[in-house]
Amino acid sequence: METQNTVSGLAGGKSFRAETTLNAGNRQSQVKIYSFTQNNMNYAMLISSYPGTPVLVIIVIPADQYNASQAWMVSTITGIQFR
Repeated sequence: METQNTVSGLAGGKSFRAETTLNAGNRQSQVKIYSFTQNNMNYAMLISSYPGTPVLVIIVIPADQYNASQAWMVSTITGIQFR
């Protein structure tokens, strides 16, 4: 529940764009993508949660770098190892 509250707080005031599920080892990662503008610059924010854990991965990048950054972002999100 605390993870959900954190996600809600981080996403507040941002535009929801998409949601997807990725495999992260022996778990699923739920990734939500948001956009927002700050100081006249557009950003993309990815919030990845792993149900049943308190783990969150949060990535914020300039929106114009989103497509070029997809490989390392997916690698980061799916590279989390759980014991």
